[in-house]
Amino acid sequence: MRTSLTSLVLAAAIVLPAAALAQANPCAENTCKVIFDWGGTIPDVDKRFGAPSTMESTFLGTLGSAGWKVSPSVATTPLTMTVRLTKQERAMCDQMSGVNPDMSCHTVSRAAIIFTANDSTQKPVPRVEVAPHCSDPKSNPTFVQFGQYAAEYVTYMIVNEGKGQRPSLKCR
Repeated sequence: MRTSLTSLVLAAAIVLPAAALAQANPCAENTCKVIFDWGGTIPDVDKRFGAPSTMESTFLGTLGSAGWKVSPSVATTPLTMTVRLTKQERAMCDQMSGVNPDMSCHTVSRAAIIFTANDSTQKPVPRVEVAPHCSDPKSNPTFVQFGQYAAEYVTYMIVNEGKGQRPSLKCR
């Protein structure tokens, strides 16, 4: 009797947090469509910060690793996630600032992740503003670093409700 009661308590301790996590994640059960809105044209590949497509694939992969079911190619879904990206047109290309800095590079400066319910039964999901800050104010994240940070930040804000360890960004 004691063994079955102990195993029941242990099973509940494992299952309940997983169930709570699945309930907090709006894209845990049904696949959510992701739309990347660059505000016009997608930026070209940058010599320092990389390709914008790597940001998109890193964002989707990191969310997938965190238990989100997301896809940019799903036709109809109960929830659409629009990632509105703000480009930073003049970013410093030099690793270290010099006498004549090259400001011809571009990257992402911020994003707004907006959830739109396509089903009236879907619970509203709050908007998430992603504004990464590097330790050096003259540094900016690469496209891959931004994609990973943005996905981790969305998970932190939506699933964890802003509690626990905040994601950090390591800029080069």
